[in-house]
Amino acid sequence: MGFKGKKNNYYAPCNSFLNDVIDKRQGIPISLALVYMEIADRINFPMQGIGMPGHFLIRPDVAEMEIFVDTFEGGEVIFITDCQERLTQIYQRPVVLQPEFLAPVTSKQFLMRMLTNLKYIYLNRQELQKALAAVEIIWVRLFW
Repeated sequence: MGFKGKKNNYYAPCNSFLNDVIDKRQGIPISLALVYMEIADRINFPMQGIGMPGHFLIRPDVAEMEIFVDTFEGGEVIFITDCQERLTQIYQRPVVLQPEFLAPVTSKQFLMRMLTNLKYIYLNRQELQKALAAVEIIWVRLFW
């Protein structure tokens, strides 16, 4: 369907807004993962979100399945060794891959990560009202 990672202007808020991601067919790993997961669910091939630090992935919702899909890289299928390499690239130093880095996330954790991304984007842009709105949504929707 032509979805791909938005590599230039990565930190633009529109890369986290599903309407923009669907219209432009570009986004960041977590927003593309959500679109991919919804499509997979509709064809009865459920996927799980994987909250790897620095780079969100998905994988088939099958016990003991050790393959992952990198939606940011056009749906590339990767393995645990690839995840290790991606972590080293992201953090520009060796990172020991911990099992919890590849654990599935809950819907609540998924939403929290998306909103936290937006909060940091807005803070870096000095858009404090929008950052506060993201914090309020996190607090009200996720903790009440």
